[in-house]
Amino acid sequence: MMHFYFDTLDEETSNLDYLSTTPKTDFYLTSNGTVIKQTLRKMKRPVSELVNCEHTPGIYYIDVNGDPCWWTGLSSVHNGPTDIFTNLPEHIVDYVKRGKLRLVIGADKEGGPFQHKALGDGFAAITKSAIARGLPPLSVYIMQGSQLVVQHYEEWLETSGSVRMFEVAYSNHFLKIFLDGNLPYKPLIQAAMYVDNAKSFNSLNRVHRPHRAAHVTDLGIKGLLDEGIVSCNEVKEGEDLRAEELIGKENYARHHEFTPRFIDGDWSTNNAANSYNATVYSDTLLTVVTETIYFDNSVFLTEKLFKPITMGHPFIVLGSRGTLAGLRSLGFRTDFNLFSKPYDLIVDPIERFRTVQQNLIEWIGLSKQTKVTRLLRAFPAVQHNFTHARMKDFYTDAIVACTDSAEKYFEKL
Repeated sequence: MMHFYFDTLDEETSNLDYLSTTPKTDFYLTSNGTVIKQTLRKMKRPVSELVNCEHTPGIYYIDVNGDPCWWTGLSSVHNGPTDIFTNLPEHIVDYVKRGKLRLVIGADKEGGPFQHKALGDGFAAITKSAIARGLPPLSVYIMQGSQLVVQHYEEWLETSGSVRMFEVAYSNHFLKIFLDGNLPYKPLIQAAMYVDNAKSFNSLNRVHRPHRAAHVTDLGIKGLLDEGIVSCNEVKEGEDLRAEELIGKENYARHHEFTPRFIDGDWSTNNAANSYNATVYSDTLLTVVTETIYFDNSVFLTEKLFKPITMGHPFIVLGSRGTLAGLRSLGFRTDFNLFSKPYDLIVDPIERFRTVQQNLIEWIGLSKQTKVTRLLRAFPAVQHNFTHARMKDFYTDAIVACTDSAEKYFEKL
């Protein structure tokens, strides 16, 4: 059975943990804290100290921080870190060269693209760095959070003519967040349909993103915010050009009239990713998911989508093109048939935004009885998702795929 090797067996300490903090605390390469060891122990996979790889080859798992532009070194032009391979200790590189280790880059907490219009080409950057460190081809396996990462790497290899230095795979880190929690035993939409004063929707927006600010501002201008349970932190000034694209400069200039908005406390400095407020779902009839990524060519499915799924709630998504298709590829259903206009495959981000907002506004305008009638028709899809989420652990599946690949890699050495 494939072994996983670590600098220390302490449960909370990740490999290369010293790269998780720096004098500039925003600039760190590896994640401070990790769940990989707990996951491996639950899977009954061998976990050993690094020195033992001399006797039995295995995997050295590195939890990196941030989107690819961060750990590939592209952000170094803005005082970010240099890439992860440049920062590898010499003894790790030596183990890899001698066929004792295969590196696994756990980059599935984020799903941004590798190729960045402003910063450059992350595939090219880490390929150059890996070659400079003398890492053998395919000695690195990258698990990343975009469902398009394999397609993008294959396209890059074809156009660049580069040697294939990495094996790249999709991994979803987020559903597992809720699997060990105290989840409801039945879909919460069942209760919400019979709440007399149930709101038409909920929309939870913590971290500022242009599409989120535009969404809330647009609803505010139309006088519809009180039709839902809506949160939105104060908008960051200077990050509004893309929001202006979505609703116009004059409209967006009014954003300060509608933000910040809080539901159950000020979450501006605390990450709510691992928590949920069940009342938000039992008191509303629809979830508006404003996903992390909207404009980029990436499909990144996060806890924002899995919250309504695990709560048993129908949803509409303000996200990147193909988000619903990505969910279906994981076995979930999106055929709620609550809205008149399809939106998921619209290429133009402005048109996609307007279509989602129009669907939501039409939904708000329906009578309570019409909403309930549609929700009853949608319930089989909601129930399917509610059950399917409890049967799946995509992160464990990704670890299994990673170990299977490593076994084949070492067999060929």
